[in-house]
Amino acid sequence: MPAESQSGMPSSSVSSIEKFLEELKQQYLREFEVTNNLDSKANNIITISGTIATFLFGFGLFMIEKLNSQYRLITILTDILAVSISAIIISIILSLLSFPK
Repeated sequence: MPAESQSGMPSSSVSSIEKFLEELKQQYLREFEVTNNLDSKANNIITISGTIATFLFGFGLFMIEKLNSQYRLITILTDILAVSISAIIISIILSLLSFPK
């Protein structure tokens, strides 16, 4: 006959319940750590994208003001600048959407 614990349950079932609860606690801690890690990464992407967007806007204003409008590659440079700013804005929006509600 298996030994009983103070709760009246066999000691083997108590130890299995304790193991289950410990495993459940470890899984919760791992999920919490992953969530914190993802939040940190999203926050870093927002910060970096905002900084790069600011530099690109500054570069774009400089390019529009200082370059001669007769320069052959100005339309290509303007298009590349517009695409890159759009991509950065999209990355900021997606990063903001990744935060849990």
